[in-house]
Amino acid sequence: MTDQLADTTRGRVVIKTPRGRITVGPHGQIDGLWRVVQRELRTNDQVRELAGGITRHTLIAWRKRSSDPFPAPAVTLPPKLELWSRTQVEAWLQRR
Repeated sequence: MTDQLADTTRGRVVIKTPRGRITVGPHGQIDGLWRVVQRELRTNDQVRELAGGITRHTLIAWRKRSSDPFPAPAVTLPPKLELWSRTQVEAWLQRR
């Protein structure tokens, strides 16, 4: 697959995602990105709730498994904030 570039100097490009729409243009202006990020990224507590209310210890054990480990956080912010991709977590849970 090749990368495709969109020229937004005169028009707009709308990107549809499972979590919402992102509009780019004109001149690189981005609308809707924060709404998509808010719908996609999940905290430790939100991930545990999404997984059926599991304990912190269960999540730690899932992350340490060598076969089909739990997805790594998509974003880690200092000092200890980890945010997971909801899409990756849901896909992992469906495989189980």
